[in-house]
Amino acid sequence: MKVSTKVIGLFVGVCASCLHADNAFHKYVELKSGYCVPQKADGVSYKSAPLLNGEIGIQYDNWRLGFQLGIIQYENKEVADRAARHHATIFNHDGDDHQNARFTALSSMLNVYYDFRLQDQVSLYVGAGCGLVRLKYHFYDNNVFNANSDLVKHAFACQVMAGVCYELSSNWSLTMGYRCMKTETVTFSHDDWNAAIQPLKTPYMHSLEFGLRYQF
Repeated sequence: MKVSTKVIGLFVGVCASCLHADNAFHKYVELKSGYCVPQKADGVSYKSAPLLNGEIGIQYDNWRLGFQLGIIQYENKEVADRAARHHATIFNHDGDDHQNARFTALSSMLNVYYDFRLQDQVSLYVGAGCGLVRLKYHFYDNNVFNANSDLVKHAFACQVMAGVCYELSSNWSLTMGYRCMKTETVTFSHDDWNAAIQPLKTPYMHSLEFGLRYQF
């Protein structure tokens, strides 16, 4: 609850800055969609997945400050053999920990960008950000409980971005870029399911994104 309150407070603060910015600042909103390819981590491979991000921010000269909300839902790659897949759960001690799980990552990130103007309508951008990710784990085919199991964890995350922007008009722009996000290793306690679960090293999330930006 305390973490959620801080995130909401940060969001309200950024929105207030946008609404009360003077004429030297330009306010913008941007919606991005794309495809994420999680990198293999701790011997576990993941399926690629679509993503969706929304951002509100302010721009001053070549600098931008934005608050981003995003969602990615990805899974472990399935074990080929159905019987083996049933037993390849997080409680398996044969090296297949954390298999058969779906991960829903809701991110709240504060980002800083710098834009490099190339031509009248074309610019490049680089950026970095940090924030909080709410990770919801859905474990299925669980041979311990014979039922699906859910668990929610919060973790710190950071990311870097780079891409290109093409201005369609004085207000509308198209963007295309690359994003790499990393969430800290998630640890579990006996209270999570009254069982000892190995820490889960989260993968690097490599994403290709396409966006539509509106500048007020």
